[in-house]
Amino acid sequence: MVSTERSVYYREHAAGYYSVFPFYFAMAAVQCIYILVQSVIYVLIVYWCIWWAVDAGKFFYFLMFLFLTLLYFAFYGIMAVFVTPNLQVAAVLFAFINVIFNLFAGFVIPRPSMPGWWVWAYYINPVAWSIYGLVASQYGNDTTLLTRLSDGTIINVSQYYREDFGFKYEMVGVGTLPV
Repeated sequence: MVSTERSVYYREHAAGYYSVFPFYFAMAAVQCIYILVQSVIYVLIVYWCIWWAVDAGKFFYFLMFLFLTLLYFAFYGIMAVFVTPNLQVAAVLFAFINVIFNLFAGFVIPRPSMPGWWVWAYYINPVAWSIYGLVASQYGNDTTLLTRLSDGTIINVSQYYREDFGFKYEMVGVGTLPV
């Protein structure tokens, strides 16, 4: 859709109908509304299916992190289409960056276990901040006890996520800034 709109934009911009800013502002506004509706519908269904805590704060944190994540992926896709010559090159660029995002998001190696030369990629990665915010907001203040399999100690969930993955509940608000 964006690649089709690009050719319309070039034609109408050359004719002097409007400048660059109103076009991109309108595109961003439409994407924000569409993604907000999509996020609300998804969260209303999925949050309760996951059996997460019945807590309004945690519910709205989940909604916010999902909305911001979908928003930056949509804007990144739009940018990839506009900076490349055609849709096929944009798809390859988006796939490559998506792999890089997921590689340095803390899935393969958690942040506390990353080497010092690698951790900078974690901190500039928006996917890592989305995961950080989501996990910290949902489990950062959970006092349910569990047994750590590595050494058999009994700790609560929030302590487990803090020690093993570095997720701090106090950093949830800060985690929204880079997203």
